[in-house]
Order: sequence, then C-alpha cells, then structure tokens
Amino acid sequence: MRPQCFCFGPIIGSASDAFRRKPILLAALATLTIDYVIMALADTYWLLLVGRILAGMAGATYITADRLYRSDIAEPEERAASFGMIGAAFGIGFVLGPAIGGLAAGIHITAPFWIAAGLSAANVAFGLFILPESLKPENRRKFGRGDLNPFATIFRRL
Repeated sequence: MRPQCFCFGPIIGSASDAFRRKPILLAALATLTIDYVIMALADTYWLLLVGRILAGMAGATYITADRLYRSDIAEPEERAASFGMIGAAFGIGFVLGPAIGGLAAGIHITAPFWIAAGLSAANVAFGLFILPESLKPENRRKFGRGDLNPFATIFRRL
C-alpha cells in the first residue's frame, strides 16, 4: 500500500461517510487537475515535489471510488463482479497510462501532464453533471477530530 493511501485513505473514507461520496470525489479530481497543471508548468524540483504530494493526497480517494462508492451502488450479489471490474479498470490504467505518457512525451516533455489534466477535468465534468450521489442520508455519520488520525480505525477495532 502506498503511504499516501495509508495516511489519507482513512481520513477521506471518513469524510465521504460524513459529507457524501460525490463531493469528496469531485474535490479529489479537481485537486488532481490542478496538480497536473502545476507539474506541467513546474520549472523546479520543489514545485514538482509539491505536485506529487498533492497527487498523493488526492490519489487516496481510491478507497472512496473503489470500495465505498461501489458498495453503495452495487447489489450485494453483484459486488464481487463490480469490484473485479473496477480492479480491472485500474489495472488497465496502470499499463496504458505510462505507455500513453511515454508516447506523449515524444511530442513535448510536458504533454503527459497536460493530457492527464485534461482527462481529470473531463472526469470532474462527468462527476458534476452525470454521477449520482450514492450515500443515502440515513447512512451518513458525523466527522470528528478523531477521524483525522489514520490509526484511529485500527485502535477502534482492538
């Protein structure tokens, strides 16, 4: 597991339980769009590092997109197939993404970042106008200070 998912995944998961799934996903996608623009325009190592930190924090929404949203919209008997489909989609993205980025870098060194920013912006538009909210109001819970601790879930289970 990547460190950003370990640190920010539980926080984002708790936030999506309290503030609904859609706004959390949209905020993360918007952050990724901004991150890719920052990386495309970066002219120093430190600016690239800031961009990667932002991407890591926003990338922790994998938990929200994969586990929580899918659990909300899939019927219990369809959940395994649903999880398999999104796992396959992520796998294909992990293979095709670097290949497309490598080809785009032949055009210009910043082209992969601009393409990623455009795709992220398209995802924001899709989420804003088409994606329904999946969390029912009766399933929401309060978000407290303890939810900012990524270890809190572990300690609650002990």
